[in-house]
Amino acid sequence: MYQDGPGTFYVRPVNQGKRTWRKLASITARDAKVEASEVMRAVKMADLGIGKNPLSPPPPTVLELVSSYLAHHCPSKRLEERDMKFCEFQAKRLEWIVKWWGSKRADTVRLAMVHEYRDWRKPQIANGKGHRMIDMELQCLSNVLNYAVAT
Repeated sequence: MYQDGPGTFYVRPVNQGKRTWRKLASITARDAKVEASEVMRAVKMADLGIGKNPLSPPPPTVLELVSSYLAHHCPSKRLEERDMKFCEFQAKRLEWIVKWWGSKRADTVRLAMVHEYRDWRKPQIANGKGHRMIDMELQCLSNVLNYAVAT
């Protein structure tokens, strides 16, 4: 732990093999020591694969993943571009996905959220019961998430 001026503390953890500086939120030496040890412990656990690294950037949102997916022309499982007709179809379905899922971080997507999406989306469908439409939209979301995992 290092101190730079009154009330500004830093820690030097090793992140992905490189030493780095991280400013601590604590303003007293006692609190900074506790915070520094927590950061160092979390980094060590992440290196061992049993925790999240507090120094890594936050996961992307669903909106960012959708944008990347569309920018790369809706790639297949083998990451091959698809034709424009398919991309237009996907883009139309993904408009609804972005309205509800867009601000959510990709690592927080859970199966229970699918039911919440269905309950939100169903009243907005004018023709029929809407089950097939919701299914196609969720399939588009699945394509986006699979693309994100593949890249």
